[in-house]
Amino acid sequence: MMNYRFLAMKTTLTTKEMVLHSLNQHQQIIQALKSGSQSDLKRIVSEHLEDAKIRLYRNVNLNGGEI
Repeated sequence: MMNYRFLAMKTTLTTKEMVLHSLNQHQQIIQALKSGSQSDLKRIVSEHLEDAKIRLYRNVNLNGGEI
């Protein structure tokens, strides 16, 4: 059985562009929290989680696993 958590931590953020994209999303989440905009917060967190899911699925498949 593949250790998905290890794989996600090891390979999810493998490029500078991915790290910067994730950092930007985290900064947007913080700004939405500070502004109190629940609709913005919901949208940004949903986008961030969807991006993370796509990266995880891609990396699992590339490493011979399946979900």
